[in-house]
Amino acid sequence: MNISPIRTPADYKLALKSVSELVEADPAPDSPEGEFLDVMATLIEAYEAEQFP
Repeated sequence: MNISPIRTPADYKLALKSVSELVEADPAPDSPEGEFLDVMATLIEAYEAEQFP
């Protein structure tokens, strides 16, 4: 799992896809997948707040 900033629409689409797949898997919050999901959700929220005020 690679965490990187979301800077472009392509980055955003990839982040949404990654999060969508993880949400369906419903990982435990304290697992590596759960932590990845939490961080990616935060990055997505920040990107959306900036791009879609």
